[in-house]
Amino acid sequence: MGARSSEIVFTASATESNNLVLKGLAARFPEKKHLLISAVEHASVLQTALYLEKTGFDVEIVPVDRTGRIDPDEVEKRFKKNTLLVSVIWVNNELGTIQPIETIGQICRKAGVFFHTDAVQGFAKLALNVKQCNIDFLTASAHKIYGPLGVGLLFAKQGIPLEPLLHGGGHENGLRSSTVNVPGIIAFQEAAEIYRQLRQEEWQRLQSFKKMITEFVQQNIAGARINSPENSVPHILNLSFENVDGELLTILLDREGIEVSTGSACSSGTLKASRIIEAIHLPQKFKKGTIRISL
Repeated sequence: MGARSSEIVFTASATESNNLVLKGLAARFPEKKHLLISAVEHASVLQTALYLEKTGFDVEIVPVDRTGRIDPDEVEKRFKKNTLLVSVIWVNNELGTIQPIETIGQICRKAGVFFHTDAVQGFAKLALNVKQCNIDFLTASAHKIYGPLGVGLLFAKQGIPLEPLLHGGGHENGLRSSTVNVPGIIAFQEAAEIYRQLRQEEWQRLQSFKKMITEFVQQNIAGARINSPENSVPHILNLSFENVDGELLTILLDREGIEVSTGSACSSGTLKASRIIEAIHLPQKFKKGTIRISL
């Protein structure tokens, strides 16, 4: 990862970590009121940005293409003199699209703009060096790599001030006051190390499952559409079926012992098309019949 131990802050979740980055920076740099986020951010980034918008910040959402990928040039041309932060999710949690964060990091560094990436879906699964990618803030979560629930991580580049969300005993270098979850942190570290050692094997294992499902759907189901791009991560597969009720399909698959969702795992249960599906401009006839398979 390329980070110093002093640059790692442990939290209770990636949602908390994302809140700490956006709100913590906003409090320390009140003169910089412009934020850029992608159209496919996790809800914890989007909703935090919208909260800051209510307090006077200018939040601009950068569109993505039909694969869910952001164009770095679209980020750069939106910079203003008071741009504080760019936040781009590394791997989208519904489509599995991998974003060009190294290029975006270079653009941000050149412009003197802070860069944050929500790395929950890519952490340990993909190789990454925060210095090489010019990342100022990175967030992750243990349970996405088979670690325990309730443990999150924040990489915060040394020298960049953040206002903490929690005040008290000054734990985690003053950024996160609260009794430290030592067992959870140790388990997170162990899960990350195991995943690092088995990364290639696990990638190939999941890729084989994804390929099998994709080929079966393409060869046997008329009116099916694969929304995840070919070069996406292997553990997320997004599919749509023309003029099919996704909620009903989810129930029928559940009866067969197959668990899928109609959106992100964090927002399942909603009946309308997800904002990620809206962002990639999926044709109307496919929207209602969209499901996500997590491997």
